[in-house]
Amino acid sequence: MALRGALDGLLALAPGPAFKAPTAQVINLSLGANIIARTGEDYICATTDWWPPNKCDYGICAWSNTPYGPNPSIPNLDLSQPLFKAAFDTLSPFIWRLGGSLQDDITYEEPGNPAVVCPPITDDPTAKWGFTGGCLNRSRWSEIANFAKDHEAKLVFGLNGLKGRVHVEGKQWEGMWDQSNAKSLMTYTKEAGLPIYAWELGNELGGFNGIQAQLSARDVGQDFVTLRGMVTELWGEGEEAPLVVGPDTDLDITWFTEFFEAAQGSLDGVAIHMYALGAGVDPTLAGKIINPSHMAKATRTAEDLTQLMQGLVAKNVGGVVKMPQLWMGEDGGAYNSGQNGTTNRFTAGFWSLNELGIFAKNGFTVYCRQTLLGGNYGLLDKDTLLPNPDFFNYLLFKRLMGREVLRVESSSPEVTVYAHCTRKGGKEDELQGLEPGAVTVLIINFMAQHDAQIGVLKLEGEWRDLLPEPRLEYTLTSGMPGKLNGTFSLLNGSPLQVSSEGVYPAMDPLVVKKGEDLVLPKQSYGFYVFPKAGVRACM
Repeated sequence: MALRGALDGLLALAPGPAFKAPTAQVINLSLGANIIARTGEDYICATTDWWPPNKCDYGICAWSNTPYGPNPSIPNLDLSQPLFKAAFDTLSPFIWRLGGSLQDDITYEEPGNPAVVCPPITDDPTAKWGFTGGCLNRSRWSEIANFAKDHEAKLVFGLNGLKGRVHVEGKQWEGMWDQSNAKSLMTYTKEAGLPIYAWELGNELGGFNGIQAQLSARDVGQDFVTLRGMVTELWGEGEEAPLVVGPDTDLDITWFTEFFEAAQGSLDGVAIHMYALGAGVDPTLAGKIINPSHMAKATRTAEDLTQLMQGLVAKNVGGVVKMPQLWMGEDGGAYNSGQNGTTNRFTAGFWSLNELGIFAKNGFTVYCRQTLLGGNYGLLDKDTLLPNPDFFNYLLFKRLMGREVLRVESSSPEVTVYAHCTRKGGKEDELQGLEPGAVTVLIINFMAQHDAQIGVLKLEGEWRDLLPEPRLEYTLTSGMPGKLNGTFSLLNGSPLQVSSEGVYPAMDPLVVKKGEDLVLPKQSYGFYVFPKAGVRACM
């Protein structure tokens, strides 16, 4: 049902008795009337990694070859699969990031240059990740870039940041970045007319938590100055030039401060990585996700980076006078490929939706989910190419939550809440009939024993309660009653599942008449659109 039709049906519904769950706790919400932050137009991003099929963690090989063919890595992902294309088209437009731990060992094919050897990824027990080498040939790069263009994705590519450097021991490397191989790929991209939205450089190579290397902030900053020069040489300085984004490592405030000064304004976007839930092998991971205290690290990280960059810009550090974009460049929740049965189940929404909300309200432009598919944290199941529950969570966030973020507070720490002006327009028909000032509220009920009955949704300043207004409900519960590790979700009680032909469900809302209670079942989450809210900041 399109939203216009849903709105027309609001007055036609016959009144019914209000539903009050016998175990419900009353939760009051307070909604600010002003915009506190804005996301990018394409906030949602998903990643594809380099891992070969024999990449295993804790005895589980979550990157193995699939029933339909090769493993879902950058060199091998079968882009022709109908189910993959159907999922990609359903999520698009979005930002598609290609990169990961092995990117700093990858060589780019240079036909006609005998000095450049382009080996495949091979096992190497002496290497940090157990693998060495890796090749991206030009035909594969062209195939990927053209696929992104044809399917409305903005392509981001991570370049090899250790090329030219020499490994000494542990995480110590010597020498400077040799940009010649990267420049050959960039030059080919420009001359072939291939689309590229942003270039990144290096993956988790700096700061206290650098994984394969702990390069100095000044060396990495200088690398980005060099990269910016290459982009300017090839594309100029206009709006058509690709962005330069980095450094794609965990937030280390001291290191980032030195890096930003050394980078001398070369970055359009500052990207960090984070796996706030810890290791995928953690047997308590599911319990950690359904405890709202797990959000503390994400909240602290988002606030710290925002405040750091605002302070550096205010002081004109590195000659920068304009706030760069903030990117969550990679986040899969639990590192080492996630956890099967947890980060690819309904449970994951209690982590992922909160993080989408947290980084949005801190003004992040982009949020990249590790992964689109691959590992045990993908939006898609790598073996079936069908969506995991988080795919629909991200899709609803993308379709319903606009760029403008409003402050909203909950009376209970066990019910978290985020509010945005409702997204206007887009290719989704259901958002064409909104009235000016519509608001979407994302509510997450962590309570295991109680439904959450929203008592009031008060709009500050006007002292007006929005709850009696008509609304559209998208309530999500586990497809396995009583179990949070369901492989699919129920939307307003109906399964969110895709047909064998790749036809995605319509995701129609429940149309709610004026004055009816808003109740979230225990351990559930949902999006609630108030099309007649009339919030001035959203007009």
